[in-house]
Amino acid sequence: MSVPIVNSVDEFVQYQSNQEKSKQRISFLCNEFEKRFEKAPNFIVRNPGRVNLIGEHIDYMGFSVLPMALEVDCVICIGQSNSKVIRIENSSSEQYPPISLPLGEIQIDLQNHKWYNYALAGIKGVLQQSIANTKLNELNINGFNILVDGTVPKSAGLSSSSALVCASALAVTSILNMNLDKVELSNLCRESEQFVGTVGGGMDQAISFLGMAGIAQRIHFDPLKANPVQLPAGGVFVISNSLVEANKVVSQFNKRVVECRLACAVIAKLLPISEESKAQYNLFKPKLTFRKLLEISELPLNEFKEKSLSLLHKEAYTLNEIAQILSLTTDELTNIFLKVGNRQIEEPFQLFLRASHVLEETTRVELFEKCCQNMELSDDERLKELGKLMNESQFSCSEQYECSCDELDQLTRICRENGALGSRLTGAGWGGCAVSLVPFENVKKFLDSVWDLYYANNIQRSAANRDETLFASTASSGALVWKISSS
Repeated sequence: MSVPIVNSVDEFVQYQSNQEKSKQRISFLCNEFEKRFEKAPNFIVRNPGRVNLIGEHIDYMGFSVLPMALEVDCVICIGQSNSKVIRIENSSSEQYPPISLPLGEIQIDLQNHKWYNYALAGIKGVLQQSIANTKLNELNINGFNILVDGTVPKSAGLSSSSALVCASALAVTSILNMNLDKVELSNLCRESEQFVGTVGGGMDQAISFLGMAGIAQRIHFDPLKANPVQLPAGGVFVISNSLVEANKVVSQFNKRVVECRLACAVIAKLLPISEESKAQYNLFKPKLTFRKLLEISELPLNEFKEKSLSLLHKEAYTLNEIAQILSLTTDELTNIFLKVGNRQIEEPFQLFLRASHVLEETTRVELFEKCCQNMELSDDERLKELGKLMNESQFSCSEQYECSCDELDQLTRICRENGALGSRLTGAGWGGCAVSLVPFENVKKFLDSVWDLYYANNIQRSAANRDETLFASTASSGALVWKISSS
């Protein structure tokens, strides 16, 4: 299924809660684009941010997750230029400086992180796919002008960076008349984000393209597909920003990925698996996932979880210990598993804790979807069960995956104590946002209480824009393209 293409601003903003405000935003961007580049844009594209309701840090282990797209988004205006130059500018140019570079010289400096690196990653991914073995400077196309505008809070765990990668890729495929469907675009953008040094699993990109208004999605991987999940009536999801910025590129994110891959390799080595299976799969490659290992084992999930965890000790592992288990030298282990981008992941490695979280969180995603589908329970009963699963997820993220922080622990506790049925961090963690499930009739009181207890009594937090920091949200639509004129 292709990304919808619309022909009017009314269609472009049809899923926005405040359509008049959205029209004003688009009008401003069109005028700003023409002012800066002296011609009107050919296309305007939109890719939303997302909130993951449950299923944290398991997508890159092959397991399904359950997010919904948000109304906050990244919007890009793009127009063909008369040169072989790419120009990228931001509507907030004082905060985010522009860049101009030749079409065939897209280099992303991982040592010097800039906001436009994410845009360049999306563009580079598209161009590499479209030309295959042709050198960029031999392309018979002109460059293009790009104007970026985003409403997804930065470093808040709502996927602002992935929304920019996806919107950049979608904008370029639109102007180059490339015919890629939503799944192809999702996979391309997942791969493209590695250009900025992030090793993710694909959830953010998938929901940005596959999101549906009013409906959450259970996203499955390899192959990528989405199952709509209708949430029970009477509940509202509230997003609250801890106001602790989490830069996942320089945080512990990549270390968690490596720890999970190491845990898979150790379990694969120790788990009784038939020789036929061992011959069919290379069990010690760094991209082996828990899902693949589960398939190889041919065990039910709960039995696989128990057997796998019994093979790991609870104490941290050293580099030497893992190398001995895998019959590798430390140099071989380092080269195969520990180098991510231009960084090397250092010991110690908490394999038991990380594996425990991944396998238990996977079970919670299944239970969450089943609960939503269980019509034998009342809406209130289902909402309470969903809240319980969210609380369990937060405990695991904090204690087993160790991707929470003091502020998120405090914020989720305040949310639970003031009417949330469940509250958990969302996104990579180490800062960013929490998502809370709140009964509809209690939302206003909940918002006031959380503001007073977490934000208003703190000088720095109280200066934040309340509407952008603490807000209720429904599921939004996914990517959208407005074709303004032929390119």
